[in-house]
Amino acid sequence: MQDEIIQIVSKFLKVDPSTVNNESIIDKTKVGGSIMMHRMYSNLAEAGYRVNDFLSVKTVGQLRANVSGDSNDDNAPPSLPKSTMVPLESSTVGVDIEFIDNLPVAVDYRSDGFYLDNFSPYEISYCLLKENPRASFAGLFAAKEAIFKLDNRFSRIPFSQIEIVHNEAGRPMYGTFDISISHAGEYAVAIAVVSHMSSTSHNESPTADNETKMMLNSLTIENKLIKQKVKINSFVLALVIVFLLVFIGFVLTR
Repeated sequence: MQDEIIQIVSKFLKVDPSTVNNESIIDKTKVGGSIMMHRMYSNLAEAGYRVNDFLSVKTVGQLRANVSGDSNDDNAPPSLPKSTMVPLESSTVGVDIEFIDNLPVAVDYRSDGFYLDNFSPYEISYCLLKENPRASFAGLFAAKEAIFKLDNRFSRIPFSQIEIVHNEAGRPMYGTFDISISHAGEYAVAIAVVSHMSSTSHNESPTADNETKMMLNSLTIENKLIKQKVKINSFVLALVIVFLLVFIGFVLTR
């Protein structure tokens, strides 16, 4: 088992397997970036060595401990419901840039391990409809990295669960984050920021204004009705008083 792990790791470190030991650093700074790190762990998973919280793994020794089950981390893939995905107040912006050619070329993106690990079925379908699928995948990957950099609570959430959707205008969206994705030559760049007023709020603001106007109109009508009721009640009260006075006068004159 361990020899196979070393073979996979050494390929991404681009070194001879004999030089890899427990102290060897295997984070994204050593394997060539975030995409390459995700590719390495997808390869490990395909070989039967799945590591859920691989962002916490810094050395080959830690990788071995995690794979062998000696790690204290929970083996179950973490999940964070979208309803709780509210940006931290202390966060401001997340930015990421990815080299498009770092993405693997797949015969079938819908069944490739790397793409299944990092993209939802919707995202895969979306990218496959684009002229350059890998460029689109790179943009989405950069957006996920930007979200993670903006809010590190996403550090243990599988990228396939962070689903970037698009509205009718083609704008990428995720929860309460504002996202922008751009491509420049061989690179994809993404920015994620805390949305103080989400796109939903922007879209609903006219409705909110209408609701306010409707409420004011309702109050105005209600006030008019109250005034009318007061007038009617006053008139009725006056009639009652007159009736009582007439009745009392009639009794006294008998």
